[in-house]
Amino acid sequence: MLQESTRLREVLAEHGGAFLRAAAIFADGNCNTGIAVMRNAIAPHGTLTWPISTYLPFLWSPDKRMFLKPTATRDFVERIGHRFAIEYDSEITADVYWSLLDLADDTAVGIDAAQPGRPHRRAELHLGRRGVSRREPPVMGSGR
Repeated sequence: MLQESTRLREVLAEHGGAFLRAAAIFADGNCNTGIAVMRNAIAPHGTLTWPISTYLPFLWSPDKRMFLKPTATRDFVERIGHRFAIEYDSEITADVYWSLLDLADDTAVGIDAAQPGRPHRRAELHLGRRGVSRREPPVMGSGR
């Protein structure tokens, strides 16, 4: 993540306004437009990645958005058998992101089934992925 954060700092220093507006558009739910503008803003610094594209939207709206760290997330979904394992692509697309949000929703359902009445937030799902993957996999719905 160090390399990612260095690139993000470079982008914000040179193209901060455009990148921040794009991240806000993404956070508002218009993923296709947000992705396109973020991709243009970061182009002089390399390729847009999942961590860079999802970091700020998650910070701004942790109950609606998710921060995607591909390696950890793919490890988790392979353990629980969620369709995100098949739908994931390193190419930043709205379809993959919506599948990630379905994973978060399905994980919340599984946690609710295992621990009824325990309140949780999407941010806790993100931070608690490793803990969930060590126990019996939660029962997952089919998503959308």
